[in-house]
Amino acid sequence: MPVTNIWSDELTSMRVTRFLTTCVFALLVLQYLIPHADESVRVIPIVVFCFAAIVYFITAPQTKSASAVCSVLYSPVLAFIVIAGFLPIISSYTTWQRSTTYGILMVVVLVAARILVSGLGLLAILQSFHRGLAFTLPLVTILSFKQLITSLASGARYEPFGFHPNGIAEFAAVLVPLHIWFRLPGRAWSVFRWLSVPLCLIVIMATGSRSALAALTCGCLVVMAMRRLNHLGRGIRRCYLVFSLVLILALLIMVAFDSTVSTRISGYVWNKLELDSPQRGLNSGMSGRSKAFQSFSQTLSENITLFGNGYRSTDTDIGYAVDNGYLTITYELGLVPVCAVVGRHLFHLVRAIHLYLRRGATHRDLLPNYIGFLCTFLLVATVGRGLFSYGDPISVLAICFLIGTDFDFKTSAYVPTVAVIPSETLISTSQS
Repeated sequence: MPVTNIWSDELTSMRVTRFLTTCVFALLVLQYLIPHADESVRVIPIVVFCFAAIVYFITAPQTKSASAVCSVLYSPVLAFIVIAGFLPIISSYTTWQRSTTYGILMVVVLVAARILVSGLGLLAILQSFHRGLAFTLPLVTILSFKQLITSLASGARYEPFGFHPNGIAEFAAVLVPLHIWFRLPGRAWSVFRWLSVPLCLIVIMATGSRSALAALTCGCLVVMAMRRLNHLGRGIRRCYLVFSLVLILALLIMVAFDSTVSTRISGYVWNKLELDSPQRGLNSGMSGRSKAFQSFSQTLSENITLFGNGYRSTDTDIGYAVDNGYLTITYELGLVPVCAVVGRHLFHLVRAIHLYLRRGATHRDLLPNYIGFLCTFLLVATVGRGLFSYGDPISVLAICFLIGTDFDFKTSAYVPTVAVIPSETLISTSQS
């Protein structure tokens, strides 16, 4: 009896690669459980990410793997990798050689992301991101449950382990629209989703993150608008309507029995979000960063170059945190790369909206979530450094979308979902 090679089945190859990709996003969250980890620990998820690309290249059918590798040489992709990856390395090599290490790692991540996007499709990457965060974020809150309760009961911000309050809140904010949109079979998953959504909202409130609230609002509004604009949308599900009515009824009952409930709730939210704080309140630009932005803008105007001062050069050149992705990469990478990064994001956003408005049923799982995610991501980048980096799951997902092509957005919804495509179909397709 002949021995069957399991890797001859494209379905198995895709399953293994998707599992590794899900592990990458999970590890990017779990790395924060080690508060003062060194660079060798932080790079582990990126190593797994590159390993996933290698596994796909080795195990996929030759035509598929060759196509994935050749897609790196597609002129818009190759031009972007050169502009945003290689040129800043060359520009900063003589000034700060450590930036070369970060730059080379960024180039490797871009190439690995291109191979995975070409092989798995953008929808599969997005689903891996969803599952990676869906199981690790509740784990983090369980491990720091006491701190979560203390933060809710006091004015302290929730920052478990090595997480920045805004960081874990943004993870929760991005996860809510995906929980609402994606459905997996099984009652257990449905119950898990309905428990996770309130948990994400609690985490956002415990951190007191206004940027996460803005991101959550933006993401949900965009997804709802996309459903409304495309008549192929699934409409308002009965369970969502019942949940909303029960919540409104509960609030009305509380107000009827105690007229001060609404005042106390609004007072709690006001204090938790520190809206009257001199550092983070309404008079400080809502972030406490307005003076730092002004100071750094002056420094940037004196040191601006076409290809920047080197990856992570703000860590050594600036004596304070610059929590603005646009200003950070303008200083580090220069005018040309920042125009390439932001311009490519905006091009994909406009293209995705155009494709979705054409009412193609096959795009309704990927495009609304991508549009909501990108609007949220570009908004949060004004108070965070993750516009073009690989240190957290949101940034890595943004790189996967960034390195995608117009062809990927048109066809990624057609990539077979490994849970529903029979292996016989895949094998016969590859043989033909």
